[in-house]
Amino acid sequence: MESLCDDVAWNLSRVQRESNLLRSQCYPETANSHTYFLDAYAQYSQYEAVNIDVYDQSSYALLGTVPFTSIYPPDVSDLVRWGSNGFAFRCVDTQSSANQIVILTSNLIGSSSGAPIPILSSVTPTKVYAGGPAFSIQLTGSGFTAASTVQVNGNSRTTIYVGSTSLTAQVLASDIANVGQLNVQVTTPAPGGGTSNYATVSIDPPQQITPTVTVALSSSSITTAQVLTVTVAVGGGSGNSAPTGSVTLIGGGYTSAATPLTSGSATISVPAGSLTTGSDTLTVTYTPDSASSATYIGASGSNSVTVTTAVSQNFAISGTAISVAPGSTTGNISTISVTPSGGFTGSVTLSAALTASPAGAANLPTFSFGANDAGECYRHRCWIRHTHSLHHAGRHWRLFRGES
Repeated sequence: MESLCDDVAWNLSRVQRESNLLRSQCYPETANSHTYFLDAYAQYSQYEAVNIDVYDQSSYALLGTVPFTSIYPPDVSDLVRWGSNGFAFRCVDTQSSANQIVILTSNLIGSSSGAPIPILSSVTPTKVYAGGPAFSIQLTGSGFTAASTVQVNGNSRTTIYVGSTSLTAQVLASDIANVGQLNVQVTTPAPGGGTSNYATVSIDPPQQITPTVTVALSSSSITTAQVLTVTVAVGGGSGNSAPTGSVTLIGGGYTSAATPLTSGSATISVPAGSLTTGSDTLTVTYTPDSASSATYIGASGSNSVTVTTAVSQNFAISGTAISVAPGSTTGNISTISVTPSGGFTGSVTLSAALTASPAGAANLPTFSFGANDAGECYRHRCWIRHTHSLHHAGRHWRLFRGES
């Protein structure tokens, strides 16, 4: 009996640094190969406690713990068997000098028949952030059954049995609403079974995320006469809610008003003539609102646009005046040149007038535009007959026909 206690205690002290067990009372059970320690120097859920710790005699694995948080350690002694699934020990109240006998029964103390005692080795993740969404937790250990249930802070959670060494469970968003810690355990109902040791998941203050700010332009090159449309997308990454708040554009001598985000995007219209000529870098800055400030920090993105001075669209008309002598049949054609500029397109309407000389002269000559078919072009000059409207840009136009 004593040798079994010493063997387990010394190996745990050496391998797992459970030095308190060297000072604890021990009860070895050969029927189920378990060794029980009355640990008067333990903690349970970060509080001082008296524990009955159950260890496997061959693997030295902790199979489970029966905690007594209302008994002040270390004034306990005389651990003895009580029936087939119980223990009794003596407790001394140092304040009243009264002795108490504590009697307990537990599935951890019964024989090895029935379901095994669940043992929890690790959980994933081990850290989450307060205010985060619900998530799945993975548990690794041994002795799990299809009837095993994961408990989070003492509350059962939906559990999926993966195998005897693996479980998954759903942790609610309400479980991690505040900074603190999750205590995770596995319980398996009788016969056999029991409650495992617990593993912890820390709940840290919310982690602020730097979102991405993407700036898209309606054109990479505009003139001062054109409006520029800027589309902004602010993303928080996979699994995160869409950032809320506003964006502001600065650059090229222009500053926009703050534009609210809708589903993480916004459109900013830069009026014509608002940007300086040249290559302008436009920077859009995201500012989170109160709903997103706990999750996101401010961020910015940029893009560049080339701005050139707009050229006024216009055209110039030039021509020669002619004098038509009585009876003349030659030298009676006047050429009018229409020269567009600044990318002018459209129509030009021509008109002409005759002046009689001397005053009161009779049988004045007549004239017309386009008495023949549409004319010809040569070296970027076109003679148009049959119409007095111009519909061509970037060339000189000649037309006018006079006749006596």
